[in-house]
Amino acid sequence: MFSKKSILLVSLILAFLFFVFSVISIASSSAQDTPKHVTFSAGLIGSSPYLICGAAAEVLNQAIPEINWGVEPGGATANAMAVQRGVTDIGITMTNALCDAWEGNAPYNTPHRDLTVLMALQPMYTQIFALRKAGINEVEDIIGKRYSPSIPGQSSYEANIKILAAHGFTFDDVRKAGGIVQPYGWTEIVDQMKDGHIDVACWTTTVPNPRISEVALLKDINFISIREEMRDKIVNEVAPELTKMVIPKGSYRGQDYDVPTVGTLLVWVIHKDMDEELVYRITKALWENWGKMKNALSTLDWVTKETIIYDVKLPVHPGALKYYKEIGARLVD
Repeated sequence: MFSKKSILLVSLILAFLFFVFSVISIASSSAQDTPKHVTFSAGLIGSSPYLICGAAAEVLNQAIPEINWGVEPGGATANAMAVQRGVTDIGITMTNALCDAWEGNAPYNTPHRDLTVLMALQPMYTQIFALRKAGINEVEDIIGKRYSPSIPGQSSYEANIKILAAHGFTFDDVRKAGGIVQPYGWTEIVDQMKDGHIDVACWTTTVPNPRISEVALLKDINFISIREEMRDKIVNEVAPELTKMVIPKGSYRGQDYDVPTVGTLLVWVIHKDMDEELVYRITKALWENWGKMKNALSTLDWVTKETIIYDVKLPVHPGALKYYKEIGARLVD
C-alpha cells in the first residue's frame, strides 16, 4: 500500500507536470498563431502606395523580426478583394473602394464585411489633366478625345466611371464620338502624354504627384476643374464615399489656379480575424517609427493623432483601436 505521503508526492508531481505541459501547449499554440510571413499588397511599382508599403515593411522587419514582411504590387480595388479572401494580409486601398467593397457594389460580387481599417495615410485627389492644345476645359470635353482613365483594378478607374456618370456620359460615349479610351498605368500615361498619343488622363493620387509633375515640366497641360453643381451631385448622389477636395494652385508648373475636384483617403485594411495582439504591435511599431515612414514619402506628414483614423468610413481593427486609445488619437465619430 502507498503511504499518504507517497500519494501526496505523486499528486504534486502530476499537478506540476500538468502545469508545465499546459504552458508548453499555450506557448506552442501562440507560436502557431503568429504568421511567419505577412504581405502588404500595395499599388503599382514606383507609386506612392508602393513606397509607403515598402517603408512599412522595412520598419516592421526591424521591429517584429520573427515575421518576414514583404510587399507585392496591387491596386485599391484588387487589394480589398485580396484581404477579404485571405490572399494577402494588409492591403492599401482608398475609402471609396472600401465603401463599395463593404456594401458589395460593383465590381465586388458580395459585401466584404471582413475588412477593418488599420490607419489612414493621406488624402488622394482626383486629378484630370490634359494637353493644353487638346482644348479640354470641362469634364464633358473628354468626349471624342484620346483618354486614359487609369486601369481596371485601380480605385481611380471606378472613380472615373462615377465622375463621368455624374456628367451624363460613359466610356462608350467617348468612343462613339471618335475618341479612344485606353487604360494605362502610370509609366504608360507619362510616356503616351509626353509623346502626344493621349489627350487627357484622370488618376486619383497625391498632390503633387511626381509623375504628373514630370508631364507638366515637359508639356503645357491644363487641370480640369469639376464644377460645383457636379461636385454636389457626385458626393451627395452618385458617389457619397467621395468628398470634395481642392488641388491648391502652384502644385504643378503652370497651374496658377485652384482646381476644385473630389477625392478620397488612402488607408490600410486588414482582415478582422488577424490576431489582436499582432495588430496592436504593428500599429505601435509603425507609429513609433513614423519619422522613418515620412522619410520615404513626405506627404505622410498629413498623418497625426487627429487624422490617423478619423473619417475612415469603416470599423477600425480592435488591436489598432486599443493602441489609438492609449495615445489619445481622435476616434471615429
